[in-house]
Amino acid sequence: MIVEKSVLEFGAKGDGCTDDYAAFAAALASGADRITIPTGIYPITETLKVPSDTEIVAARDAKIVMAPKTKRRRGDFLLTNADHENGNQNIRITGGIWDGNNQAPENAKPDIYDKNGYSGAMFCFLRVTSLTVTDAVLANTVTYYVRAAHISDFLFENIDLVSDKFGVN
Repeated sequence: MIVEKSVLEFGAKGDGCTDDYAAFAAALASGADRITIPTGIYPITETLKVPSDTEIVAARDAKIVMAPKTKRRRGDFLLTNADHENGNQNIRITGGIWDGNNQAPENAKPDIYDKNGYSGAMFCFLRVTSLTVTDAVLANTVTYYVRAAHISDFLFENIDLVSDKFGVN
């Protein structure tokens, strides 16, 4: 039996103003097999970490935005897998508009010599077995839409890469 929870059950507002990070983090930590994101605009100020055996299903017009809070640093992303050291398995992301908000000054890529500077990558998947990202829009990244390393059994399908303004990489 699949346990499904909506981010709204954890307090997400989707109003475009409220920081919905805590609600998303609680939903991801809940142990639910499937997390749903209904229509709305969800500002997120911290990195969303997806554990193993988790499916995120977002409405086609649900917009998850990397909201400005503080200057981004090394290891900051809009979304990543939870365990970079040991890896994760069975992660599936379907739908939604995932927006790196490249116009926010806090999300800017720093000087290339800053070893602790933000990479500008929006999604980061490291050591993931069985990863699927489908039917999604990845928008307005600072540098890379997706950074993936040491992944196997993966599928990226029907992904639109868009940007209102392209940055220098």
